[in-house]
Amino acid sequence: MSTERVEKRLGQCYVGVSGWAYEDWNDTVYAGSKQRNAIRYLAQWINAIEVNVTFYRPVSPNTVRRWISQIEDIPDFLFTVKLWSRFTHSKDIQLDNEELSVFIDTIEPLILSGRLGCVLIQFPHRFHRTIKNRKYLAQLTESLLPIPLAIEFRHKSWMDPNLFDSLKVRNIAFCNIDQPIVDSSCIPPTEIVTADFSYVRFHGRNKENWFSNESNRDERYNYLYSEKELGPWVQRISNIRQRVSKVFVMMNNHYKGKGLINAWDLRRKLNGIELPPLPSFLLRILSGER
Repeated sequence: MSTERVEKRLGQCYVGVSGWAYEDWNDTVYAGSKQRNAIRYLAQWINAIEVNVTFYRPVSPNTVRRWISQIEDIPDFLFTVKLWSRFTHSKDIQLDNEELSVFIDTIEPLILSGRLGCVLIQFPHRFHRTIKNRKYLAQLTESLLPIPLAIEFRHKSWMDPNLFDSLKVRNIAFCNIDQPIVDSSCIPPTEIVTADFSYVRFHGRNKENWFSNESNRDERYNYLYSEKELGPWVQRISNIRQRVSKVFVMMNNHYKGKGLINAWDLRRKLNGIELPPLPSFLLRILSGER
């Protein structure tokens, strides 16, 4: 019998950013660039994008086809898509099959082209693990399956073994997150695997602005992770990759393109590859804040 050690192949790592159409990117990420195809432009540094415009409203399938056309010759580039907030953030959320069909029509080109990584269902901190919310979650996920799904919870009440078992049975990924730990009700960093793929999402650590009504979106997501902060995540993601076929790592600390800086850095570390240098304006941010 051979005594040679067989190394398990790591799951493929897709590293990207949440969104790409930010006004504050014009003088950093896109500074000096005359390109119109933003997704193709970003694909030199990342191999996935989390579509967040669908969180605010459905978009036309033709719009999605134009996104796909930008990376037609890049076979390993995937999209993940945030579910419409109508189903996650409404004050009295309920399932509406007609509106859900509108959302599914939006992502159909991604499904047909094989470019859909998964749909991300992101719930806010106020969405606690109650009987009512558990029933709603079951109905929502049942209506979306067999589309690949990842669910992001932010309240610690969802850290329950029964939930993890339920997700495993249905091959739904638990989204591991890095968020500001304002108090003990916030989910801390984890490396939980409940499906044959995994999802990791970074939000920055602006603790003082996270729940403040006086803070705007930019102030919440204006954060650049340091080497020291990313180090433990490199290990966690490496551990996750031993248990899945692929993992999506998305940076949502988007202000001024800081998420792209961290995505570029993480992709190099996780995949052991060299990537083109970042735009000069981002390199200035990097050198100035680390």
